[in-house]
Amino acid sequence: MKRENKVVRVMTSGGLSRLGYAPAMRLKNAIWQENKNGWYVKQVIDDDTSNFFISLLRAIILIATIFIWCPASSFIVIFERQIQEGSTDKVNSSAMLCPICQADVEEGQKFCTKCGHKLD
Repeated sequence: MKRENKVVRVMTSGGLSRLGYAPAMRLKNAIWQENKNGWYVKQVIDDDTSNFFISLLRAIILIATIFIWCPASSFIVIFERQIQEGSTDKVNSSAMLCPICQADVEEGQKFCTKCGHKLD
């Protein structure tokens, strides 16, 4: 059997908005959605690459929005699924993928229809 991988970034936010929709719930929903499509979690990585300046920027945004919203850390989730040999699922080396979101793009397409990234 062949295996196919997929990477999904789950963004979270902080402030009072966190009370209604916690980061753990956002992560759980993203995983559940991908599980429905046949993908299974291989690894979850906490992508908190904050440094002093990012922490300062988050604090300024939190104060500017009167503690309602601020960007928070994100998670990178690596999914995997198995594809049977002869399956109609595509594992095509000639298929073009967006380098940002890994969505399928057509030949000659200028922008990704999923994330809007400019394609070369």
